[in-house]
Amino acid sequence: MRTIAVGRKNWIFFGNERGGKTAAVMYSLIATCKEHDVDPRTYLRDVLLRIGKVADVRELTPYGWKQKWAPVVEAHRASIIERLALKIAR
Repeated sequence: MRTIAVGRKNWIFFGNERGGKTAAVMYSLIATCKEHDVDPRTYLRDVLLRIGKVADVRELTPYGWKQKWAPVVEAHRASIIERLALKIAR
């Protein structure tokens, strides 16, 4: 509820109805991510990269993404961290 109260004064600056609708969609996506224990920043970055390549839209919802793509993203992130650690150790 705090995020709604803090954002309330900022919402008057959307400029038009379309901006308000876009903000409502984004706020809803972020809230759904939090509800399913998905990091919103990681989710949005990955979904924006996959959006034209995935045939089933259900895989791009926060719940579907967590089931299918989160393990792939985490494995990729772990491999990058491992390679960086090896470079630093040398």
